[in-house]
Amino acid sequence: MRIKQKPAFTLVEVMLTTVISTFLIAGIYATLLVANRAWSNYSENVVVRQESRRALVWMVEELREARNVEIIRDTTRLVVSFYRPETGIVTYVWDTAGENTGKIIRQIQDKARVLAKNISSFSVVEDKGVVELAVTATGIPAFGEAVSFKMRERVTLRSETNYFRPEGGRRGLRNVYVPRGAS
Repeated sequence: MRIKQKPAFTLVEVMLTTVISTFLIAGIYATLLVANRAWSNYSENVVVRQESRRALVWMVEELREARNVEIIRDTTRLVVSFYRPETGIVTYVWDTAGENTGKIIRQIQDKARVLAKNISSFSVVEDKGVVELAVTATGIPAFGEAVSFKMRERVTLRSETNYFRPEGGRRGLRNVYVPRGAS
C-alpha cells in the first residue's frame, strides 16, 4: 500500500522564507528610521528659521515707528527699549543665563510674550537713526548635527529721518511722509 503524499513545504523552504522575510522587514525598518531622523532634523531646521524670522520681522516693524531707542548691554543680558505712540514703551529682552536663556521676550506694560527660543546670539547697534539687528538661532535636533541660522536686518527709524516730520512742525503729533524736494 502506498501512502499518499500531500503537497507541502519542507523545513528548508520555511527557514529560507523566514530569513528572507527577516531581511526584508529589517530593510524597511532601517529606511523608516532614516526617514524619521531626516524629518526630525528638517522639522527642527524649519522651526528655528520660522522663530528667528518672526522675531526679527516683529522687531523691525516696531522699530520703524520707534522713538527714544535705548540699548542696554550687560554680561548676560541685552535689553532694547523704545517708545511707540500706539503701544507705549516696548521692551525686548534676551538673556544668556537664567530661566529665559536664549529667548527673545517682548514686553509691553505687564504683558510678556516669547517671540523666539533657541537664540544663541543677538546684537543690536544703533547709529544716527539706523538700527542694525543680528540674530543667530541654533536648534539641536534629537538626531544629527545642530542647526544654525543667522539673520541681519537694518532699520531706519522713521522718527529720525528727514523724510518724516511731525505734522504741523510740533513734536508729539503723528509723523507724516514728506517726499523729497517738498518743504
